[in-house]
Amino acid sequence: VIGQHDIYSHAGIPPIRYTSLKKGLISIIEMFASGEIYLHMPRIGCSLAGGCWDVVEDILNELWQYSNLKTISVYDLK
Repeated sequence: VIGQHDIYSHAGIPPIRYTSLKKGLISIIEMFASGEIYLHMPRIGCSLAGGCWDVVEDILNELWQYSNLKTISVYDLK
């Protein structure tokens, strides 16, 4: 999933592109539409991409409600 443009902020705009992130996650869900999905991931978009976890979490919750996602496990990497 590609959800960012560049690796640095420009004019105060962080590299994260929430719309692209959401589209990429939807593509993954659609690829596995015939089965149950157990998604495991780090806090994507919230480190080098400069994203806000609250926004990413809202996207994940929305996708969870309207898809065959069974669980979403998010890990904090050290």
